[in-house]
Amino acid sequence: MGHAYQLWRHTLEFLDSLHAYGGVVRINIGTLPVYMVTDPELTRRVLTSESRYFETGGRMGENLALIFGNGVGTINGEGHRRQRRILQPLFNRSYIAAHTDVMSENVRERVSGWREGVPFEAAAEMDRVMVAAFLITLFGPTLSAPREQEFYRLLRTLMKGVMRRTVAPS
Repeated sequence: MGHAYQLWRHTLEFLDSLHAYGGVVRINIGTLPVYMVTDPELTRRVLTSESRYFETGGRMGENLALIFGNGVGTINGEGHRRQRRILQPLFNRSYIAAHTDVMSENVRERVSGWREGVPFEAAAEMDRVMVAAFLITLFGPTLSAPREQEFYRLLRTLMKGVMRRTVAPS
């Protein structure tokens, strides 16, 4: 299994622990070697100014490409740079600022449901916040709660399948 169990069951703690081993750390997902970049500056360089020297995605990217097609997270080289340039306007300050109020309200609503002394799964809550922000960015604030829940359920099912296929022998 390599590090698959820790990555799957204790994701945040495991990823946080890698920082102590250096800026680039090799882990194994099953028998598949995976290199994790843990340094923020190095991450920026790998994804932007020096992206032409790195391939990203690996088997997980290949499996995601089967579902989502060739996009910024699933291709390398010139295709990746072209996709990144297309998406760049979504990450400028004015675009993000235009969505801040709606996203902040979404987070406030989610946090208001938390009760002191009542345990909850923090990773799942953060996933829901991320999915809600993603859906707000794509569809605006009008997506109904049942549709948001269905999207979240389908995304979790999809990602479990991608992870299984990624760690399974070829």
